[in-house]
Amino acid sequence: SCRMKRRMNNRILRTFLCGACLMGCAVVPFLAPAQTLRTSYFLESMPMRHRLNPALVSDRGYISIPAIGNINVATQSNVGLTAFLYPLPDGGLTTFMNPIVSAETFLGRIKNRNAVQVDADVSLLSSAFYAWSGFNTIDIAVRSSSDIDLPGSLFRFMKLGMDAPEGSSYQMRDLMLQTDNYVEIGLGHAHPVNDRLTLGGKLKVLLGAGSARTHIDRMNVVMNQNKWEVDAQGYFDLSAAGASFETKSDGEINKLDYRNPGVGGWGLAIDLGMSYELVEDHLTLSAGVNDLGFLSWFKNLRGTMQNEPFIFDGFSNIVVDDPNNPGSFKEQWNRLKDDLRDLFRFYDTPAPEHLTRMLHPTVNVGLEYAVLDRKISFGLLSTTRFYMPRVWTEGMLSANFRPCRWFNATVTGSATNYGLGWGWLLNFTPKGVTLFFGSDYMVTRVTPQWIPTGRATASFNLGMNIPIGRRHDLDFQPVYYR
Repeated sequence: SCRMKRRMNNRILRTFLCGACLMGCAVVPFLAPAQTLRTSYFLESMPMRHRLNPALVSDRGYISIPAIGNINVATQSNVGLTAFLYPLPDGGLTTFMNPIVSAETFLGRIKNRNAVQVDADVSLLSSAFYAWSGFNTIDIAVRSSSDIDLPGSLFRFMKLGMDAPEGSSYQMRDLMLQTDNYVEIGLGHAHPVNDRLTLGGKLKVLLGAGSARTHIDRMNVVMNQNKWEVDAQGYFDLSAAGASFETKSDGEINKLDYRNPGVGGWGLAIDLGMSYELVEDHLTLSAGVNDLGFLSWFKNLRGTMQNEPFIFDGFSNIVVDDPNNPGSFKEQWNRLKDDLRDLFRFYDTPAPEHLTRMLHPTVNVGLEYAVLDRKISFGLLSTTRFYMPRVWTEGMLSANFRPCRWFNATVTGSATNYGLGWGWLLNFTPKGVTLFFGSDYMVTRVTPQWIPTGRATASFNLGMNIPIGRRHDLDFQPVYYR
């Protein structure tokens, strides 16, 4: 079993590099903003909404059930999975490289810049309680954030190859993949300044588990009848305790050896927020900024491209999926990954002793109008997240319903710079437990093979917690129920 484990670890580097070129289809499984469900922003019965804005308090304290207090996975993309995977008449699947998929069909679904953001957030342990004239929170969570950004010219090269007898050439720039994975330990406090204004803050210590960056500044491919010549410039950074490269005789990175994982970096971050009642019991303005901070990595490896032309054999022919051979699609996939590994050649080079990177700050600004003694409210939430080199923005409208104290629900509609979406949330708080589940982005249409027909955008959030203490209103005064 140890030998098999080492073999699997040795393939991580290959899979990572190839995943950049296969977009969301082969993205690393542990890896669109995901701290907690944004649909929950205006519901005070939600225990985790302080993770969106540290000034937003819940009406009761809580203790999370370990590992299932808050689980959130989300993706955002401007391109769909159906651009890369295609159904066959017999019910099988094939890749976009299959000759039966026309270049016109495939390239018509590709953008000039193809971006995917994949985030995950799992709360290991969380608690909140009222004390010291305020609302206090303790959080330990595992977070992962990945970002892929690839030019359309890369896929044009992969699909068309040499499409002219006299030869072809391709120029590709700014191919990027990055992922950060770390444990977050946070202490927060929200304090009422007066009957209308509440201020909140949270200090977070970060323990880095692993980080990787691939950035290809340029890649030029010149093709003729005799050879395909590639000239590329770029680098690959890996930060993880217990990781090492295995290289060929010329220094080319062949495998990744990963043993004895541990802490590979550390960092600090803060969250800041406020909430202010513009019209008492009716209109509330809130704003917060999260993840103002950095991660510094001290277990670093680096691979660079030699910036010297080399010969590339080209992509293998991809055959039609054979219904009598269930593994044929897997064989297609593996062949494509091997070809991509040959295209992206990195050589072991000395890495910086420390690599420090900023987090992706997120700004939330909300406006809520409540009626019928807050049994119904309507909210507008603006979210901006600063990825590099892009900015992701969203406007979300929500209708929030509180028919009774043990059940709340929300329905939302949103517009982002990646498209439109809708979401929902159900929150049950019977005696002794709080259970919630919902989604910011629902997938409503799929192919017979269960591939979403639209953009690769989806999210899901669930959690189970134990409420503690008396209920409080938004001014932190206890509310007593008969």
